[in-house]
Amino acid sequence: MFVVAYLYNNNGMASWCWEAAHALHEMHQPVLLVCSNEVELPGTPVVEVLRFNPQTGGYRRKDLLSRIAGELGRLSGESSGFVYLLHQHLQELGIEPSAYFLNQSNLQDPRIDVPQYMTAWAYPTSLKGYLSKVGKLTGWKISKPIGILRTYFDAVGWWKKDWRAYRNATSVLAVSQRLSTELVSQGIRGHIVHPGTSISVHELRESANNVCQVLIAAVDLEDPRKRVRWMINALKSSTHINFSLTLVGHASDAFKKWVCDDFPAKFTGHLPRNQLQNLMAEHDVFLFGSCHDDWGYVLVEAMSQGLVIVAPKISPFDEIVEDTGILYSLASEKEFAGKVLELCNSNLFSQRKSAWERANRLFSRHAFGQSLLDVYEETTKKL
Repeated sequence: MFVVAYLYNNNGMASWCWEAAHALHEMHQPVLLVCSNEVELPGTPVVEVLRFNPQTGGYRRKDLLSRIAGELGRLSGESSGFVYLLHQHLQELGIEPSAYFLNQSNLQDPRIDVPQYMTAWAYPTSLKGYLSKVGKLTGWKISKPIGILRTYFDAVGWWKKDWRAYRNATSVLAVSQRLSTELVSQGIRGHIVHPGTSISVHELRESANNVCQVLIAAVDLEDPRKRVRWMINALKSSTHINFSLTLVGHASDAFKKWVCDDFPAKFTGHLPRNQLQNLMAEHDVFLFGSCHDDWGYVLVEAMSQGLVIVAPKISPFDEIVEDTGILYSLASEKEFAGKVLELCNSNLFSQRKSAWERANRLFSRHAFGQSLLDVYEETTKKL
């Protein structure tokens, strides 16, 4: 039985667990999906689910010495002991795993003599790259020295944990070709395995009333990391784009008013993943502004529903969309607006079909499941 773990939140790593388990199931493989008691699953699973909350200890006290010890513990690079405890629990239940597929590096444990595959997200893989990415995500919290210290420990700790797991894993499943190439060049046993998603089976439709249906989605539309305001501001500068706009995610009344002052827009609020995919199928173009994601799950999901992607020309988004979407320079509002205008006046149906076909070929559950099985077969032959 293949064990997929650990589904614990609603980000891309959680989606990876959900899709890996269902992709293997659709390849007629026995699968167990492991997640914590608290997590809310993104849908009704068709695979067996085990709720598991290991007691691994940790620094829970609030006194200064314990907090310092906890921060220093981040630098150890040691495993959380998760797989070790999970493996013991599964044996008590009479389950003998064939392999573990893990969505996070600190779950991997070399004490278990069972193949362990972990997905690799972060690019570049250098310590400098980790410091740069974590610093940008947190803004370094310069006004609070303890925040800078925590950010530093976060970056160094995860860098050490990732590299320890990379070296010990049966194979590292890199989400992009660029990341895979870098890992393999440094002696890591790695394979490229694009995360998959469910693909729309609906017939692609022509745009209604010759008006381009544009969609933007983020959990928080005002999160500066998602750069939704930047995209809207760029669109406000162009009065020649004929489109309708739908925004999915949390937003304040002030933000909604600011958007609607210049053109009509529909706000849906936050939607569960399955509802968002259904809404995607009603649109033509997906606008994406984030520059911090390690993988663009929402891009893959939009392509799977037949949308053309407009995204920054940076890794891994350029690798995801290639020539089926539109890539723009990260800092140029003028270029962004110009490319959206050009896209809305182009043969959208042809481009949407190309995006859908690329998603089907590379990012479907079938492609994902087959890649996981291929890696398992290749690596276990060498054991």
